[in-house]
Amino acid sequence: MSLLEYARHAGKIFLRRHAFPPYFLFFITARCDCRCKHCFFWKSTNQKPDELSTNEIEKISASMDNLLQLTLTGGDAAKREDLPEIAQIFHRNNHVKNITIGTNGSMADLVVKQSRQMLDKCRGMNLTVDLSIDGIGADHDEIRRRPGLFEEVTATARELLKLSRTRPALNVCIDITMSHFNEDRIAEIYRYVRDEIKPHIINLLLIRGEPREPEAKEVDVAHYERVNDMLRKDVERGLMRGYDFLTDTLNAKDILLRDIIIRTSRQDRYQMPCTAGTLTGVLYPEGGVAPCEMVDDRFGNVRDYDYDMKAIWRSKAAVEYREKIRREKCYCIHQCFLSNNILFNPKYYPKLLAEILRIKIGRMRAAKQ
Repeated sequence: MSLLEYARHAGKIFLRRHAFPPYFLFFITARCDCRCKHCFFWKSTNQKPDELSTNEIEKISASMDNLLQLTLTGGDAAKREDLPEIAQIFHRNNHVKNITIGTNGSMADLVVKQSRQMLDKCRGMNLTVDLSIDGIGADHDEIRRRPGLFEEVTATARELLKLSRTRPALNVCIDITMSHFNEDRIAEIYRYVRDEIKPHIINLLLIRGEPREPEAKEVDVAHYERVNDMLRKDVERGLMRGYDFLTDTLNAKDILLRDIIIRTSRQDRYQMPCTAGTLTGVLYPEGGVAPCEMVDDRFGNVRDYDYDMKAIWRSKAAVEYREKIRREKCYCIHQCFLSNNILFNPKYYPKLLAEILRIKIGRMRAAKQ
């Protein structure tokens, strides 16, 4: 994605209340073969499936504007055998340039096959596959409650990285979620992922929501801060490629949002206006539409609006909830929403530019050594 592609959505900075969101998170399934201790979606996983069909998704997509970013997640997005078809629907109808897939990586052959199909069917699109590693070896399996998962996810990562050598539009991201169960080993996990797996992107997450095991939230943010410093220095040294689009801009954005996460966690208070429900939206497997993953409230179900996403987005319930977010100064540490909060907030552009310059200068210095 070029700056021109981003600029096409820039007017929404000033027209938020009337804009259709350029960023959507779509939980395409609740199916998952893990029982992660820190999962915030655990009450919904593996319940009686009532997933939107591809015919229904086609209708929903046709009612939407163009998208800047679409995240297809779950559950485990790879559990939907029609995942490539779903991606193709949004690429065709909404000209989405960036799709992210969330999977636990337990099915290497399937994930690689689906990734190749999506890249083949969606020419000109950037595809990011998000895998999770929360421990090394048996530690990861214990946190995810899935024996053998560590070996499976590392194999999936390596196969995807091999594919990316001939498909540069493929980005391989490893998510590391820090919780009570791994905080004392988080630096070791980070170094392992950086040095042994060598993904394009490492995404450092802090436990959020209401996890399956409440103890997961009992964390010392100092551990997160130390690894954040390591990650910042490694980006500046050029040790990670980053995304294959808007590379330094997105690397700089990620640095800023992790700083915001640290401040929010330490101070437990509002830091910046939230664009949830305006520039970011959530669609659930059964058709529920929400402003954010962190709230239980729904605008309604798109099935009750004849699959017209704009109709539900402009409904009375949606308008009232957006006003509630603004009035109550809602805040959280969810990275997807913080990304839009930064990228669509001109007040952060000087900080973003300064961080981009630091990254570029750091890489030039590293190159001379």
